Amino acid sequence: MWDWNSTLWDDAAAVLASVNAALAQLGLTPVRAATFRDHYTRPWKVFYERLVGRPLTEAEWHTLEACYHERYNAQLDDIGLARDGVEALRLAREAGLTQSILSMWRHDLLLGAVRRHDLEPYLSKVEGRVRPGGGPKAGFLAAHLRSLGVASAHVLVIGDALDDLAAARAVGAACVLYDGGTHHRADLAAAWPLVAGTLREALVLGGVVTS
Repeated sequence: MWDWNSTLWDDAAAVLASVNAALAQLGLTPVRAATFRDHYTRPWKVFYERLVGRPLTEAEWHTLEACYHERYNAQLDDIGLARDGVEALRLAREAGLTQSILSMWRHDLLLGAVRRHDLEPYLSKVEGRVRPGGGPKAGFLAAHLRSLGVASAHVLVIGDALDDLAAARAVGAACVLYDGGTHHRADLAAAWPLVAGTLREALVLGGVVTS
């Protein structure tokens, strides 16, 4: 099971630009990529509060969220796949694996991006968030696997965030973390021994393809 944002889809630069556009809307100082990684967490409101060093009012939070999504969505046509995204999907298919995507991004936007990049033939299911809000990914992953009829013990989760690791561990799935730009690689490695610099390497570390 693949994560999408900053995993198969190389959107780390777009995310950072969108965060800075949102901060600017409130007259706050923009941040560099390293600072983003220093503070990144979920949920996003907590992430912004870490960045600004104080609690946000509800009005500030809604302003940040609206501005972020406006800027991010304006960049969709400019965001590409990870450099070996298609290769990794092809290798997994050739190894006889079934593949799916689970993302906390809006389902309609996710599906549109997947289709623009002609990835549906590789995938048995593409699932994004269909209702407002979010929460930990673990519950969504458990439901995703139930819908596929796949036992978690037979699943490898590949994602860029510690939330992906938490979700995999919660359901009893294997996991490889991908250094896609959301966290510092050292932070990923401190949390989990399997950290890949490419998606092909993630498949190798996960034991599902050979090098």
